[in-house]
Amino acid sequence: MNQTDFNDMARVSGIAAVKKVIEAVAIVDSESADQEGPKPKPLFDLSRLTLGSDIASGDYQINYLVDKLIPEQAVILFYAKGGSGKSTLATQIAGAVIAGQPFMGLATIKRPVVIIDYENSYRILKKRIQVVAGSEQVYFWPGAKNPPQLNQKEWADMKALVQTLGHPLIIIDTLYSSTSGLDILSNKDYAPVMSKIIELRNLGATIVLLHHTPKGDATQYIGASTIYNQSDHILAMYPVKSPGAEAEVTDEDEAKTYRLGTKDKTRFEPFSMFIEFDVEAGAFALARDPERDTIDRIALIIDRLTPNATQTAIVSAAKEQYLPEKKTRRLLNNHEGREWTMSQGIKNAKIYCLNPAWQFGSPIYEGKTAKQEASPAERFAKQGQTALFNEPETHTGSGLGSLASSVSPGCQPGICDLTGMDFEVVE
Repeated sequence: MNQTDFNDMARVSGIAAVKKVIEAVAIVDSESADQEGPKPKPLFDLSRLTLGSDIASGDYQINYLVDKLIPEQAVILFYAKGGSGKSTLATQIAGAVIAGQPFMGLATIKRPVVIIDYENSYRILKKRIQVVAGSEQVYFWPGAKNPPQLNQKEWADMKALVQTLGHPLIIIDTLYSSTSGLDILSNKDYAPVMSKIIELRNLGATIVLLHHTPKGDATQYIGASTIYNQSDHILAMYPVKSPGAEAEVTDEDEAKTYRLGTKDKTRFEPFSMFIEFDVEAGAFALARDPERDTIDRIALIIDRLTPNATQTAIVSAAKEQYLPEKKTRRLLNNHEGREWTMSQGIKNAKIYCLNPAWQFGSPIYEGKTAKQEASPAERFAKQGQTALFNEPETHTGSGLGSLASSVSPGCQPGICDLTGMDFEVVE
């Protein structure tokens, strides 16, 4: 019925008749809708999910606060025997990260650092800070200032701390002391604790949990399986007979070297290094690698070939010095980041450059200088061999060698000049 019909109806029959017709039409429309039924609601809102293609194209790269050792925004369980020095080593890591300086030759990303220490007194902390470079800029939350327990409602203070600092490194010393009253062997007790730690990680923090080992086995942690399951990266430090060894030394008098690295689980990549405790300096330093001479030879080859130091060229030159190909390739891979850097060239060619941070490193602690690894040139000079490095003659007051001039032409920190070079495909 059009507008004219309604006007005519209103003149003839009145407004009441028009209303009845409109109501009748509305009833018919309603009945038709009822017959069709309500439109079904979706069972699940797919917008809550993320497509793999969106993740793959997003900016979700893995970063390391300490290259290959401490992945950023991860839950890291770091265990060692009581009294072995894990708190000292953790403070050394903290000092390197807060200063953005290499840790035993490993590159770092500068971040704010907080050590929540439930166990040590100010006297112990003072002694440790005095020997570890950079630690004077670390925030400490000692037991004397009542840091929150992770199993109490006050743990929310840690969330506020993370949000205030942004992306901090949080070192908890120790996991057991931060959860007083709980059974360390109980999954029921520790599942809620680990969930809170993961929440801190998701806010942007990197969490290192210092933890203990059972008596008689420093290669295993003690505690509920949920601690293991909810950790992203597990590090262990235990004594070994010599660098490169994996088995724990049972006779402590025999132990002069510690293996520090991943143990049993990591969501990132396996890594290990060997360190020793310098009693005089009161801190840890790199242990002598039994393959040091071979590493030095490879370093000299890279220096000589730069900027054309492709993997194939390095392997070929190493063969001329009677170095096995498999060993050369293994060392190139294992010591990437600490000794040298690798970049992908055209057609996936692997291009190597010496790592300046490895050449001169950084003082790990102040006071008496730690045992520093001699440079390849110094070691080879002592052996009567010609070195290919341009060694500096002066040192800064901080103990760092001024080795900028020793970086090969065309190879700057993190940058290789590949202009004019031939590329090759490495299968």
